[in-house]
Amino acid sequence: MLCTRAVNFGTSRIARAAGLSALALAAAAACTSYEPQWATGTFYDNPVGSLALTLSPSTLSLQPGASQTLQATVTPAGGFSGPVQFEATHLPRGVVISGPELELTDAGTPLTATVTVTASADAAQGSAQVMLGVAANNQATEAALTLNLGSPTITAQPDSLTLTLGADQSNDVRAVEANYAGAFTESDTCAGVATVAQTADASGNPSGIFAVSPIAQGSCTVTLADSQGNSVAVPVAINPS
Repeated sequence: MLCTRAVNFGTSRIARAAGLSALALAAAAACTSYEPQWATGTFYDNPVGSLALTLSPSTLSLQPGASQTLQATVTPAGGFSGPVQFEATHLPRGVVISGPELELTDAGTPLTATVTVTASADAAQGSAQVMLGVAANNQATEAALTLNLGSPTITAQPDSLTLTLGADQSNDVRAVEANYAGAFTESDTCAGVATVAQTADASGNPSGIFAVSPIAQGSCTVTLADSQGNSVAVPVAINPS
């Protein structure tokens, strides 16, 4: 028997997909060259072709009770074909990952699927590395996904603004959130009092910095938000010249 390490994302499902019997699995366990890295080993005879898996993004920030998606691209090679299923291990408590079944051909054409990561309201918080993989027939592969789970930490710097007509052309307020790499947006009640404009970063993409320019004496509120529904309110006061 050729002892080849392959990923087991849940022994029974992968064993069934490979058509392996309990006796075959037991025999494979005798292979001394097997060194499991992150899951129970499953061994296959003479695997045909290969699979490659890439994730975008490979890091997700997730709050308890929320969901996020990523794109998983599976590329077959060497004559591999057939259906593949997504599985995951090393999931934190309360986190579920799901993805569709893909039908791969032997033409080496990659397929991309949307994979959903969902955290329950009582999910364990912190940073964790999850192994996401696909398996089918006699082959499997894996890729690492970093999950940052925690309570919202969005803040504004500064947390309030006071501007003077005639003296201040504009002032910036910045949205800051740990373990968050997504976009920020703003809403405000500043019509007739001040204008609020989102600035661009060095690449020309919207940044987390917003320029507030005074128009007339008064007060208003600028609310900065992330894409996960978390927000922070910044009071703005415009004084006379």
